[in-house]
Amino acid sequence: MKMVQLNRFSSVPLYTQLSQQIKDKILSETIKPGNPLPTESEMAKIAGVSSAVVRQAYSYLRRAGFAITHRGKGTFVAERKITFEIVQKLDSYEEAVKRGVRVETEVLDFKEITDVPHDVRKNLKITENEAVISLTRLRSFDKIKMFYWTSYLPSSLCRSLLDENFSQVPLFETLKKKLNINVARSERWAEVTRADSFKSELFGISELEPLLYVESITYTDMGITIDYHKGWYRADCGRLYFEVR
Repeated sequence: MKMVQLNRFSSVPLYTQLSQQIKDKILSETIKPGNPLPTESEMAKIAGVSSAVVRQAYSYLRRAGFAITHRGKGTFVAERKITFEIVQKLDSYEEAVKRGVRVETEVLDFKEITDVPHDVRKNLKITENEAVISLTRLRSFDKIKMFYWTSYLPSSLCRSLLDENFSQVPLFETLKKKLNINVARSERWAEVTRADSFKSELFGISELEPLLYVESITYTDMGITIDYHKGWYRADCGRLYFEVR
């Protein structure tokens, strides 16, 4: 591997700079899947840092799915994972499953709330006296933690969903099967943000790594607002898709 250049006067930690430069080489295919990475001591000499810094950088690359370590053999560039088209797809779960991707969903929080945030109440178009169902999930594609989001649904329509296991079934499909509610369309807004300490630990990435923040309002075929959600996608494993007519 050619010399890497680290800025010791930057506020960005050295291991983050190093891992980012290695990741850039992987994404640009300067180093390809299956290629070995230098040993920790070799990389320390190349980068002019301690082995501890290299160890942290390699640890991040493993967690992020860019590298894999085989005991006794060394660390190698991992096979690239499939990228996912996001924002325009109405249900990324169904799209991924159709393409043979292993999809896993973990429910982190699921409850009815009466102390509803103003933005949730506004976007769901409900009154101050109405409660909502709050459903927070973490979704992984082929073992990569990709999407963390909270969905809000009006309790008046969806309270019976509280006994559902949404780690096993998709939300929109359940709305149709159980409540005969047909999801028709969504409006979505996206902006780039950066991972705070909570999301860096959640996704297994470094702090300040870019994330795609998405807000979505979903309507039924009758024009009723059925879902408002706020979520964060890993930007390094996904791509935006738009269709303009």
